[in-house]
Amino acid sequence: MAHKVGSDIDAWCTRCRLDTIHVVVSLKADGETAKRAECKSCGGQHNYRPPKSGPNTKTKRKSTKTKRKTSKRKTSKSRRGTESRKTVDWSERVAAFQTAGAEPKKYTIRGEFAADDFIDHVKFGLGVVIELAATNKISVMFEDGPRTLIMLHGRA
Repeated sequence: MAHKVGSDIDAWCTRCRLDTIHVVVSLKADGETAKRAECKSCGGQHNYRPPKSGPNTKTKRKSTKTKRKTSKRKTSKSRRGTESRKTVDWSERVAAFQTAGAEPKKYTIRGEFAADDFIDHVKFGLGVVIELAATNKISVMFEDGPRTLIMLHGRA
């Protein structure tokens, strides 16, 4: 199908992630096929991509997406198992400190911390120091997983 610069065309918008109406901005060397398009919804300019809702492209892409979803599901299930174990480990350790009546130390970058310290971070919440990763770094288990934090206790 021949297109003209400035004419409307249906296309897949990479920013909106939808099939929307676009304006043809430039043509390929053949002078008939759209090369770049501008979305009328968001104003984003990108290379022309045919609409995904077309009858021919839908079948091809559907089979590709199915394969991708299958592999992602396997990965996410294994991650879920790991994340739930981390959450259980974190909750058990924090519960032990709270049962003992321990107050968490407030985390500051200039603080001094050791393994098994119970800390309270402004952004990440309650955590337990797992290990000293380096002279100026600590690994801390928070509810959403482990994080590495910095300590500047030895510097002026």
